[in-house]
Amino acid sequence: MKQWCAVYTKPRNEHEAQRQLENQGFETCLPLICVQKKRRDRWQEVVEPLFSRYLFIRTDPSVQSIAPVRSTFGVVHLVRFGGEIRPVPEAVIEQLRSAARGNPGDPPRRTPLFMPGERVCVTDGPFRGLAAVFQEPSGERRALILLDLLGRANRLHIGIDSLIPERP
Repeated sequence: MKQWCAVYTKPRNEHEAQRQLENQGFETCLPLICVQKKRRDRWQEVVEPLFSRYLFIRTDPSVQSIAPVRSTFGVVHLVRFGGEIRPVPEAVIEQLRSAARGNPGDPPRRTPLFMPGERVCVTDGPFRGLAAVFQEPSGERRALILLDLLGRANRLHIGIDSLIPERP
């Protein structure tokens, strides 16, 4: 009977491990998510694994040996509990797939850069270093924020690349 197993990979080798395992005939599941990351002073959408360093394979141990998995490029080992490989329920895999992608073939879901009411810090321009409250996106690369100046909250439109989450 086919079952899903978790595979632990080398850092940033999830895609290569998935490709190698598929070449060996294993069915794989690598849930992906689209996140916003700041790179070179700009926010960019980056597609990355939902679980860093993990992917899942589906196999029937009575038909297909799992021994080659350990020596697959990019793989560290199969996840074990008490020395035994524990199957991951099919329902969990289906939930991960739907949470990460929605429907098969859809692009990975995007996570919002900032949520309304979230505290942010301005990194550029005349308001550099000041804390503000994110209100809403204002166009593709701009945001509406509330900035406390001279004892009152002022609404400002600012480039989204000039904001970072405020650290507590």
